[in-house]
Amino acid sequence: MCSKEFMWALKNGDLDEVKDYVGADKTVKGPDGLTAFEATENQAIKALLQ
Repeated sequence: MCSKEFMWALKNGDLDEVKDYVGADKTVKGPDGLTAFEATENQAIKALLQ
């Protein structure tokens, strides 16, 4: 369940959009080989995903 919209939200720090995906499998990797946690620089999103 790692959609383009989710990856965009992670890369752009869109916390509200990421919250919509919190129930998603956090181990899924995107096309770049990164998990959601690894793909974001946003600390609020990292805290949400832990």
